[in-house]
Amino acid sequence: MKVNKLMEKSDMTISIINPLVKQIKPQNKIKNKIYITYNICETCNLNCLFCCINDNYHSKKHISIENSDIILNKIKKNYDIDTIFIMANEPTTQPELSNHIIKYAINNNIKIKLVSNGFAPISIYEKILKDINPKDIYKITISLDSMNEKIHNTMRNNNMAFSNAMKTIEFLNSNHYNIRIQMTICDINYDTIIDSVKDLNSKYGINNFAFHCMSISERTIKNGLHHLNAFKWRHLVSELFALKSKLNNIKEFSVPIIAMTKNELLKLYFGNNEKMLKQFMKRKSLKLCPAINGNNIYLKANDDDVFISRCQILFDNIGKYSFKYDYKKNNFKENKKNNDFNVIKKSKTLCPVILTELNLKKDYEEDENGNKLYYVCRVLLANENDLDY
Repeated sequence: MKVNKLMEKSDMTISIINPLVKQIKPQNKIKNKIYITYNICETCNLNCLFCCINDNYHSKKHISIENSDIILNKIKKNYDIDTIFIMANEPTTQPELSNHIIKYAINNNIKIKLVSNGFAPISIYEKILKDINPKDIYKITISLDSMNEKIHNTMRNNNMAFSNAMKTIEFLNSNHYNIRIQMTICDINYDTIIDSVKDLNSKYGINNFAFHCMSISERTIKNGLHHLNAFKWRHLVSELFALKSKLNNIKEFSVPIIAMTKNELLKLYFGNNEKMLKQFMKRKSLKLCPAINGNNIYLKANDDDVFISRCQILFDNIGKYSFKYDYKKNNFKENKKNNDFNVIKKSKTLCPVILTELNLKKDYEEDENGNKLYYVCRVLLANENDLDY
């Protein structure tokens, strides 16, 4: 297999036109508008086999309405919030809180998004969406890993997961909410993805899609699920981009490109700057990390602890956070003991945490012909207008 056949230029459209080196300039403070991914609780109504959250993280903790307002007002005082993306663990376990945060965003002219596994009864979704105009919610994401009922139920570890998710999709559709389907992809649902997208688009009118390459955790390994290697993922990416033009009225089609050839790195990351590519190949620190210099903030909050991180992978899988909120002093302070900025700054690879996440000793994969794909930041290159990861 030749690398240049994995991803032909005609197969993909990358929304980020300029090379990364021209977009990211090191800065000490976030500027312009920020995008908040907000984990409002540690509660969940499912126990998915691939969940990247540690088993111990599934608890009863959540943030109160009062404290949520305090935290968001504190952030809003310092930054211009463009979007709040309610991620929870599972927001349907906290319907009153979710409803309040949605209204908070609307009242403050902030775009609001919600992600759910679709498992809760329709009455819970009605409670979350009570007194809210569907047009005021930018997007509701429902996780559906396959239109093969058995496979989805297996991954979600519940025999009712598929039927409940489909009921939720039908309910949201009938009430004219803007739905996005999110698929987490591993070895067991890999072969069903293309047909699932076709069915959802043709039968249910879904025109927003997002795809994730499954994260690695002790839980996934214990449950026998396998992360896709870089070459297998790139093959699927090629298939998805080829499929996109054949679907009806597609608005969002987020397919992260998690690994690149040396030539792609040169063009897309380093603006054809051979010197920078050579630095990367020697593993000299480039300080190009979007987590340091980007405008995404990942907020995890309950009534005991509040943490902010700039990196989704660190935030979800490593547990190293940048700032911790002090309720008594009403202030964020640097979390020096576990600081993700330091982890990233000291790295001599493009993304240090991917090595930890995938349990790799090197940040590339090589096929039997000697072709190499280098791992990069999964959030950056996707065919979409807004990044949700």
